[in-house]
Amino acid sequence: MLGLLLVAVSLTEAANLPAGDSLADSLAATEPVCPQLNQRDVDLEIEPKFKLNPNQFITPVYIWGPSSQLQGLREAIGVAIRLNRTLLLPPFLTHQTDSSGADRPVPVDIRLDIPKLRRLLSIGFTDDMHCTESDVVFLARGIYNKPTDPSVMVERVKRIENFEKAAHMQILRRDKDNEDEVDEVRPFMQRSIPVTRSPKVSGAGVQLSYRSDLVQSLYNSTAECAAWLFPYNTYKYPVVWSAKDSPLTSGEQFFYQIVEHTRKPEYIRNIADQFQAAYLAGPYIAFHYRYDAGEWSSVCSKPQQGRKGEVCVVLEKTGSKGLALALSRFILQTNAFITGGSVSNRHSTLYVATPPTEALKIKEVMMMAKTILAGEEWTLDVVTTLDTAAFLDTHFTGCELIEQKQEVLSLVEQELTYRGDYFIFSELSGWSANVRKERIMEDKYFYEMSVIKLIEDFGPFSTNFTTTNLYKGESNILR
Repeated sequence: MLGLLLVAVSLTEAANLPAGDSLADSLAATEPVCPQLNQRDVDLEIEPKFKLNPNQFITPVYIWGPSSQLQGLREAIGVAIRLNRTLLLPPFLTHQTDSSGADRPVPVDIRLDIPKLRRLLSIGFTDDMHCTESDVVFLARGIYNKPTDPSVMVERVKRIENFEKAAHMQILRRDKDNEDEVDEVRPFMQRSIPVTRSPKVSGAGVQLSYRSDLVQSLYNSTAECAAWLFPYNTYKYPVVWSAKDSPLTSGEQFFYQIVEHTRKPEYIRNIADQFQAAYLAGPYIAFHYRYDAGEWSSVCSKPQQGRKGEVCVVLEKTGSKGLALALSRFILQTNAFITGGSVSNRHSTLYVATPPTEALKIKEVMMMAKTILAGEEWTLDVVTTLDTAAFLDTHFTGCELIEQKQEVLSLVEQELTYRGDYFIFSELSGWSANVRKERIMEDKYFYEMSVIKLIEDFGPFSTNFTTTNLYKGESNILR
């Protein structure tokens, strides 16, 4: 079992609740001021930087969860520009763990700043019914695991079916003798590029580079309505994850331009402003914890190679107290940076973002860190996903956005972690990776560390320390 994930901690060990809880209770209940989510008519007449062919379209069919869908969208923007096709935006789809159900349609306005995106390139929406059927399918990934497999991958076909319902656009051809089954001989309404069983679309799928003309030569079609199937890490952009002295390359500039135009919508930024004013008025550390028990217990039960294997080793040998200790040591050692150099200001604020199902457990761990720091005469305010969820319920019950509460909660938390003065991120998490891409835009990559690096450098097994105890006394929870 993963000690870090599964060790239970009693709140009675973890001192009192943070100040934010009493603040939330004291906020007066008022009629909600509901934001306007639909921004599709804003700046309709604006001239985009990339004005694309209004008679040819490309629509991405997203794969996996919200973070992968955002990456797929960003790649689709690049490919739309390369192919000179207007980008038709379909609804996004909910995460498989969403409490409202998996693969439910999410309006693009929930996740995207539409007026901002419209400034970059020509866009439309599948809701407008420009394309009710795909005339060609561009494959990034296929529907067969291997070219020789006798049957399609059920989960991928199911994703396409859910896309068809959400986007009102037909892609799959049905078996003439059984409408519930896909035609195994010709699974798509029209031809696919590459061919359906091409080895190129197996495994990681087609690999394209922004530097080459392969996009145009591979997806060479004059068909009006193209669907791009399952883009994710298909169209390779360069990403700068650390400080760089030389000027950005043209590819880096192009990618950051896309990131800049696919940020959070205005209503999310406004909610984050309100929450930040109430709970996070000063500098704060943002902490994203994504090593939830169910998923990582399964991952680490199998042999893993590379960094994933190293992550499993760290998780398996580190308990909840070890994570609390690592965070406490980090805060104490970096106090000059975090508090701006004031020796008398022995205080930090921490915002912790987690999947909702892990929120209480990880809050308890952070409260242990609060107790450890109290022994060093250091105060710590802990604000978490639970506070943000309660804030949404308090201020926006009855608003349209509550119908997509889990989506909105995740987006607000991404905005809050993006704004953090320091970011402790989860390696191998698309959620963290997308936040970091936005932080790069503000030169915030200097002020980041991974959860695993935190444990390696400051945890109980770190060679930088000779003792696990920070202080002595009857209340020392590390004993």
